[in-house]
Amino acid sequence: MSGTITINSNDLLNAIYTQLKSQITKEPEIAKQEYSYIIWTDGTKYYAKNGTTGQIDFINTDIASIFNDVINSIDTGGVIYIKSGTYDFNGATINIPKYISIIGDGAHITTLKNVTLNYDGSNLGWAESIVVARLGFMNGNQYSIRFYKMSHSIVRECIFNRPTYYVGVPHIILDQSVSMKIIENGFEAYNLQAIRIHGDTGAPIPAHYIAFNDFGTTTGTYQWQNIYDIASIYIDHYTQSYNVIAFNDNWRKAPFLYSKAPYNILIGNQGGGDEETTYIYFEWGYNIVIGNKFYTTGTTSTARIAVDVGPSLWVGNHMEFMGGVGVYLRGTVFLNNVLIYQKSSGTPLMIDDKGNNIIAYNMFTALSGATMQFNFKPTSIVIGNLGYNPQPVTTVTVSANTTTTIGPYPYPVQVMLSSPSSAISVSITRSGTSTPLPVQNTYYLYPGDTLSITEAATAQTAYIVPQ
Repeated sequence: MSGTITINSNDLLNAIYTQLKSQITKEPEIAKQEYSYIIWTDGTKYYAKNGTTGQIDFINTDIASIFNDVINSIDTGGVIYIKSGTYDFNGATINIPKYISIIGDGAHITTLKNVTLNYDGSNLGWAESIVVARLGFMNGNQYSIRFYKMSHSIVRECIFNRPTYYVGVPHIILDQSVSMKIIENGFEAYNLQAIRIHGDTGAPIPAHYIAFNDFGTTTGTYQWQNIYDIASIYIDHYTQSYNVIAFNDNWRKAPFLYSKAPYNILIGNQGGGDEETTYIYFEWGYNIVIGNKFYTTGTTSTARIAVDVGPSLWVGNHMEFMGGVGVYLRGTVFLNNVLIYQKSSGTPLMIDDKGNNIIAYNMFTALSGATMQFNFKPTSIVIGNLGYNPQPVTTVTVSANTTTTIGPYPYPVQVMLSSPSSAISVSITRSGTSTPLPVQNTYYLYPGDTLSITEAATAQTAYIVPQ
């Protein structure tokens, strides 16, 4: 079987990028005259000015007290504006049971330290349209923002940082919330888990949008824990909807994504790491992975670019690795991808095939000196892959008045007969079972199959074409 399938992934990605970006930038700006309160500091005290009356309603040396007074004074739907400065909350949790947005002067000049903004929409019938923007967070062992039963709200243009590692402590947790947007944020040094999405068994969670974020680089030595404790994005098994994860950068040591939920769309993301673990891990299928670029430099047998238990669709991705396993697949359509082994020695396992995959028209390559391995199962369809088993076409003579056995081979092959006729009989043995076949020009053998041809007339040639 031959042929090519061409997918213009650049045009596809550009169209998706433009559409997604246009949707995100539709978020309205909040005019300064609409601020309910403006908060600032002189370095010693904190002040809160009423945006309607122009009066300073609250003065305190404790910023947490200022925030609580302001929140209690604002009707739902209000906006708090925070001027540039550093605001240390000393580990406080600020409970916000209202529709209140918080906007800063800029993420690099407005820093909230040691605080959790805890939005609780449980008594609001799904609190909507909250904006948290242009703030910097510097936190220790606590969340920066928690959204509980919120919907259609957004965190954008914020910076999240920590003074050291805290394993399994996300900056943002979306807890039983729906259709949230986490966009255009930066997660800087010492960040392990950045975003956690948690659902409810009784209420499947509609799609969240995590896009155009920079998960940054990391500093220091890792405590190697469970993948989900250190992945940039962790989606637990109670969420059931299409989470759109698009055009993020993840240049850090730890994994990018661990998902216990089905229905994830990964588009246009890029990044890599040096972890001895799996960079992208899907415990469930129904994922769509298009146009991403990933690499890993882990060298042990536990290092893998991706695990997907399927059924899923992977199209037009570029992946590079230095050791271990390239991609683990089950029940997946793997089409038009590039997989590169970036070392000049070793025997990398490019594809760990767990069966029922369609693996077609991909490019597999390794640096000169390395020997690529593949683990394809008989239940998978493997066709047209450049670099897979670049074995030469060989021939077998099918002698007259005898039975010729072709195979088994460790890779799929196509057997083409030069002169098929009614004078021959053919059978295939697969998994120990022999089955008669009709006479035809071409037969396909999976790894381990044998083909038996009995010729009653003249000899002919069988061409063995590796697939």
